[in-house]
Parts: sequence; C-alpha cells; structure tokens
Amino acid sequence: MITAKNRESGIETVKIIAILLIIVSHVVQTYSSMNSALLNNATTNPRFFILMIFMHLGILGNCIFIICSSWFLIGSNKNNKKKILTFIVEIFVISIIIMIAFLILGINIGKKDILKSFFPTLFANNWYMTCYILFLMITPFLNMILDKISKKQLLRFNLMAIILYWGISFIKSSFYTTNLLLFVTIFFIVSYFKKYCIGIVRNKKFNLKLLIISIIMFIALIFFTNIFGLKLDFMSNKVLHWLRYNNPLLLIIAFSLFCIFKNMNFYNKKVNYIASLTLYIYIIHENILVRDYLRKDIWKWIGEKFTYNNIIIETLIYAVILFIVSLIISIIYKYTIKKIIDFVVEKIYNSKLKNIYKKIEKRLLEIE
Repeated sequence: MITAKNRESGIETVKIIAILLIIVSHVVQTYSSMNSALLNNATTNPRFFILMIFMHLGILGNCIFIICSSWFLIGSNKNNKKKILTFIVEIFVISIIIMIAFLILGINIGKKDILKSFFPTLFANNWYMTCYILFLMITPFLNMILDKISKKQLLRFNLMAIILYWGISFIKSSFYTTNLLLFVTIFFIVSYFKKYCIGIVRNKKFNLKLLIISIIMFIALIFFTNIFGLKLDFMSNKVLHWLRYNNPLLLIIAFSLFCIFKNMNFYNKKVNYIASLTLYIYIIHENILVRDYLRKDIWKWIGEKFTYNNIIIETLIYAVILFIVSLIISIIYKYTIKKIIDFVVEKIYNSKLKNIYKKIEKRLLEIE
C-alpha cells in the first residue's frame, strides 16, 4: 500500500530518467566544447546528428524535474526556508570538498575557478540549482496567486505565456526570456492541468500518442534544420538553433512523460531511494571543476585509448559510469557529511539570526 510518506515510484522513476538524460547531454556538451566545429555545423555524418539530438536531452531532463517539483509544490503549505538554506549549504560544502580533492590530486586549478568554488550559488556554477533555489523562494507567492485567480484568468495567463515565451521567443529570443521566468510559466501550466484538467493527466492513451507525436516532430525539426544547413550557407551553423529552454516540443515531451509515469501506480523502495539522490548527482557531476577539468580529461583519455569511432556507444557508457560514480558518492555523502550539515543547518535556522530578522521585519512593517 502506498502511503502519504511513500511517494509513488512512477514519478520517482521519471526523475531518474531525467537525470540520466541530463548526464548524457552534459557528456556530449563536454565533447562538443573540445570539438566545436563538429556539432555546431550541419553534417552528413549520422553519428554527429545523433549527438546533436543528445545535446537537447539536458533541456528535456530539466523540464521533467521542474514539472515534477511544480506538481508537488502547487498548493503546498510547507515552509521552504529550511530546504533552501540546506541546499545553499550543501552546494557550498560539496563544491569545497571537490575543490580540495582536486588540489590534493595536484590538478592545476585557475584562481577564478577557486573563487567560484567558494561561492557556487552566487556565481551560479550550476545554473539549474541557483535558479531552482530562486524558484523555491517565490513559490509561496505563486501559490497565493493561484488561490486568488479564476480558471479563466489562469487559462488566459498560460495562453499569453505560451505564445510569448514558448512560441515567439522560441523562434527568436525576445521579451526578456529568462530561465526563472520559464520555471514560473511551467508552474502555472502544470497548475492548470492539476486543478482543472486532471482527466488529461490520467489519460494514458492520449499522453502516449502525444509523446510519440512530439518526439517525431522534435526529431523532424532538427533533421530538416540540418538538411537546410547543408543546402544553404546561412543555415549551416543553425542546427543547434533550437537548443533552447523554451523549446515547446521538449516541454510537451516532458509533460507527457510525466503523465505516463505518474499513472504507474506502484511503490519500489530502491527506485525512490535513488530518486532522492538525483539532486546530489546533479550537483556532483555538473560541478564546475568536474565539468571543466575532469570530464574533458576523460574524453581525451577515451580518444587516445579507443579513438572516437564508436562515439555514440562511448557517450552512453561514459554517461552511465558518470551516473553510477556520482550515485556512489551521493550515497557516501548522505550517510556521512550530510548528517553534519543537517545538524549545522538546524542550528543556523533556529539561531538568533531568525529573531533578528523578525525584529527588522516588524520595524519595517511599522513604517507608514
């Protein structure tokens, strides 16, 4: 029996899929940064075309994550302050530990990267985590808006946001689109379906058809952009033009995947355990030093040892190994350092700073 304390494993499964998609994308991005001409231009090589598809999977994975988070945050009365503080402290500690490990191993790290490692959230070393923290900060206010607006008003807002940010801005960047703004629009889109269109969410056949059609359309979009790039000089470097976080096809794929897995009513302790570590896996594998130093060195080693003739297989194996290593480190972290961090966060959260803030807030509220 699935209880309130035990999340359904369907949603937890899609979160694991999301982190795998993200890691595949990041592995390819590292390869691309070392061989920029290969993946930035139109190609007749099917392997490079597949890698171009892989590069978009990170956006898909991030969309899945924010859809999952939005689903649970909508209508929630939980106080996110402690969670936000925990994230900030954990990101800092993990960043420092990785930096120390690199220095002990004798890896030459630039002064700029050392500075960034001390302030990972401030410098947005992992943009998703910084953006997600900001998103958590404003979620209570987004829920206040949901409590006040009608179905028609919410529908109108979503239609406007979709047209502006997932339509016009997708074709050409405009209207000051930001990742945080896209997170907010996803939150309101998901809220409309959760509150007023739950039948669509539960319709397995509809979501399966939607998934297949959107995948075909997405691949076709990249395929024909590549074809035009081979025929027209001004399109030759536009194959990755659709590598945007407001890609509507990737959003539809993410949402339909979420709905499909949400309808899988089962509970698996191991799946839920791994899913609970996905954010740590994200933070570790996409750490600035791991990203800019270690992942590149691994690609160089692969090229020297095996060449890049089987680049697709090598990418997938690389991604799986990176996932497993990050998972193992996450498990070790959870049963060691995290316990200390939880203790420290508890002390900070209940310290005199909280009372000082309340006094300042009270004084500000008294100002007329």
